[in-house]
Amino acid sequence: MSQEPSWVANYLDLLQLPREQPTLSYLGKICRRHLAIFPFENVGKLLDYSEGSHRSRLVPTVEEFLERRRQYQLGGTCYILNYHLFQLLRAVGFDCDLLLLGEDHLAILVRLPEGERVYVDVGSAAPLFQPVRFEKETENSTGFGGHEVRLRSVGEKTRQWQYTSYFDGQLGDPIWTFQLDNTASSIEAFADVIDRSYQTDGAFMNLLRCQVWQWEQKRSLSLVNNRFRIRYQDGTVEKRTLTDGEAIHRVLVEEFGYPDFPTKQVMGILEARGVDLFQEKGAS
Repeated sequence: MSQEPSWVANYLDLLQLPREQPTLSYLGKICRRHLAIFPFENVGKLLDYSEGSHRSRLVPTVEEFLERRRQYQLGGTCYILNYHLFQLLRAVGFDCDLLLLGEDHLAILVRLPEGERVYVDVGSAAPLFQPVRFEKETENSTGFGGHEVRLRSVGEKTRQWQYTSYFDGQLGDPIWTFQLDNTASSIEAFADVIDRSYQTDGAFMNLLRCQVWQWEQKRSLSLVNNRFRIRYQDGTVEKRTLTDGEAIHRVLVEEFGYPDFPTKQVMGILEARGVDLFQEKGAS
């Protein structure tokens, strides 16, 4: 029997979770902790691009991923977050594959011991705190403070589904359509998709983005360039427009709790790319 890699214990330690049997309940615990510990952010992606490391590997290794969180409070976008969670789930006994939604979003399809398939996604900055039991709960809805996600079948014969987001009752982005058989067990199967994400006009190549869930304060934090937003569980939303780089870093330190976040470095990368983080200087 081969020895389990040390990163598995390190991963669970970061999540502050013990090892348990691969049940639906345990999967829910993992999802919830992952969303609180690993932020959805594009800073690591910009650093990889700036350093050129994206040319030699599709995503950081799981060891690099965990070390980045410990040292710099980084997480990733969907390719990094969901791929490494996929590796952890397999390591602790879950039967799962990577699932492509639309043309560019990566999630996870988990098969439970009794055969039911559930949707797992910690890489969409969405309130998916539990596995979505879309096969048994066809009218499923997962939400937090007015932000809601639904998975609906849109073609029984084609096994086609749709992921939709709602904000305060209004349909918003993203909307993804996907096939349940559009899965793979290797990140290399999505090499073209990941490579495209580094193109000049890639969705996360021309902005600063960071989002995380803070359960103790019953709130979600979101930073997009100089726009900071707090969404509370009761639906209340606070908005701030930050006026300079120091204000952005102060929010990341004081509100997110990320004292070592590489704010100055990534702002320099974006400035060199011609991105103005302060186009919106007035009140939000």
